[in-house]
Amino acid sequence: MRKTKSIMLVLATVMALMIVLSMTACGGGGGGGGDELKGTWTGRSEDMEVTWIFDGKGGCKMENEFGFKDEGTYELSGNAITIDLSKWDEALGYTYKIDGSHMSLVADESIRPSYELDKK
Repeated sequence: MRKTKSIMLVLATVMALMIVLSMTACGGGGGGGGDELKGTWTGRSEDMEVTWIFDGKGGCKMENEFGFKDEGTYELSGNAITIDLSKWDEALGYTYKIDGSHMSLVADESIRPSYELDKK
């Protein structure tokens, strides 16, 4: 009986460890691990040329053709991204779609710029 309990305890521990490891390996966006946005993306909004750099770990930088530069953070959830740059008043939400080396960033609010970008 005692040996059976020991075996059950070992099996339960191994199962718990496997679950934790599988959840860690499947960690999606959220800025924690690498993600499909990682890299340098250049393109246009309705008004200007822009470059976005996503580090794959939740950090980003943006520069436009007028010399405006900023950096901040981003968080992914499904096909949604929330970007929070240091000079913005608040974080902004976008829906993104990647097709090969092209990405569309569509602002959640119509008064905000949307972007059509290509990966460098």
